[in-house]
Amino acid sequence: MNSPAKLPTKITMLLAALIAFVLQASISEASISIKSKTHYYQINGSTTGELKAQMRKKGPNGHWAYAVWFIDWDNEGCDVSVKINYIYPSWANIDKAPNSVQLIWRKMIRALKKHEKNHARNGIMAGRAIDKSSCKNPDATIRKWSSIDQEYDSSTNHGKTEGVVLP
Repeated sequence: MNSPAKLPTKITMLLAALIAFVLQASISEASISIKSKTHYYQINGSTTGELKAQMRKKGPNGHWAYAVWFIDWDNEGCDVSVKINYIYPSWANIDKAPNSVQLIWRKMIRALKKHEKNHARNGIMAGRAIDKSSCKNPDATIRKWSSIDQEYDSSTNHGKTEGVVLP
């Protein structure tokens, strides 16, 4: 049986080990910097057909919206940063459209933003994987998560199966 004097010492050592573990986990997560910027392009119209035409014409690379992520790292200290740029349409004359079209638009834009956030999550996961590997072979990690991004768009038909549609 442990003597009363030894028991607090063991508890103190256990608590110290637990605190060190928690601090180490916090430090590794803290080394990942995540920054995002959101940009908008203006569209006009009063029907879903007009809105779709405007987004095809003005949207990034022919898409309605886009989330692109970039990862930087320092090989010596393995400081990882993830930068995410979102590009969304902004319907300038929404107040002039029928309420039914406004409702359809708001439902679609919510789904679109959720879809793009999932792309951003892939970039964050790539950054975390690079950090976890201590910056070993980051290019392969980026290729892997870029492939997952492409697969995600393919499986959701660029978000259509998730509600990114205008009739």
